[in-house]
Amino acid sequence: MDSNIFHFKPAIELNSEANLEKFIQSSKNKLTVFGEDCWDHNLWHTFHNTRRVVARFSTNLEPSTSYSFSPLGAPFIDFAKAYIRYIYALKPITTLHRHFEAIRILEEALIQSKHKADILMLDGLVLERLGDIFNRRISNLAGRNKAGYQMELLLNFCRDNFITPSLPGWSNPYQKVKDLIIQLDENGKELTSKSFSVYLNKKMVGGQQHLVFIIGGPYGFSEEVYTRSNDKLSLSQMTFSHQMIRLFFTEQLYRAYTILKGEPYHHD
Repeated sequence: MDSNIFHFKPAIELNSEANLEKFIQSSKNKLTVFGEDCWDHNLWHTFHNTRRVVARFSTNLEPSTSYSFSPLGAPFIDFAKAYIRYIYALKPITTLHRHFEAIRILEEALIQSKHKADILMLDGLVLERLGDIFNRRISNLAGRNKAGYQMELLLNFCRDNFITPSLPGWSNPYQKVKDLIIQLDENGKELTSKSFSVYLNKKMVGGQQHLVFIIGGPYGFSEEVYTRSNDKLSLSQMTFSHQMIRLFFTEQLYRAYTILKGEPYHHD
């Protein structure tokens, strides 16, 4: 494995073009992750444990399907290939989805601002375009946070490795979306099964990291839970043991999903 890893060291005496070329050639010739002959292809794959990992160097700027796509523009695509191969060799992961969202957004910003997909043209004017493209390309708030984190890492890499040494700083502006805490409490609002499915769907597409439903113990909830909770729902005005509520609520979750999918489980 060690033969497939190297730590890139830019040369301060070299200009941006030379450091970029050094990085691309090092990733191309020293690394074998994704296969020794992958470089000339725009769809790579490997395995992380048993999970298939795909690297698809497609652009946002042309229509694509699961079977066909247009590649990133030149010469940006060579930097993108070198960067993906390099970071994956250092830290293999199960998905590169957010990395590629950042790469495609950066390519789009370069073309909008500079009319060319060239990482060497990256500057403050390009960074000013990122916000609009993020908002247009990624509607999910949690997705923006994760792709924004990858964008920050990518830009820092370019600056720290003297590819774009004068690039202004850019910090991920998309905060991590907190979990949505919902109490199951007798004083909460009551919903029908259909209205609960609508409620659940709205919360799921709202960008929260997780929906957390909390069932109280025999003496209810602590003050800390009341303070942290975002909403309260009631399953009934009657009192049940929390063990029974688990079963009732699990069934209601299942029922809500079947309603959303149009399956014939629920009957009015």
